[in-house]
Amino acid sequence: MLLVSILLIGITAYLINWNIHRIMCKGEHLPYGYATFKQFTKEFNKCKGKLKHEEYFNKSIFIEVINEKNSLVNECYIHAGIIKFNDKCMIIKPHEHWKFLLWKYQFLKSINQKEKVDWSI
Repeated sequence: MLLVSILLIGITAYLINWNIHRIMCKGEHLPYGYATFKQFTKEFNKCKGKLKHEEYFNKSIFIEVINEKNSLVNECYIHAGIIKFNDKCMIIKPHEHWKFLLWKYQFLKSINQKEKVDWSI
């Protein structure tokens, strides 16, 4: 019974997280669509701009490019549950959203690595 309760709590928390992501994307009033994790990685790998990573937004990913008007725009925007590619929101399908969360964790871990100090000297 305890295992079932833990499982239900985990699934409920996951679905709440996914639903908030969906609501935030729809709230941007931009075109949006549902995608698989494979489609997400395909779009992300197309981004050729410069990675912008600020300490204040250390859980966010921004890739910027210069548009035809010579101004910086976000080619890729992943922040607070919103995923945008060229001002189009992407909502990862609920059964694959966990893959996106793991990918984001690994990606941010790779760019947030601090230099380790060897204190044994």
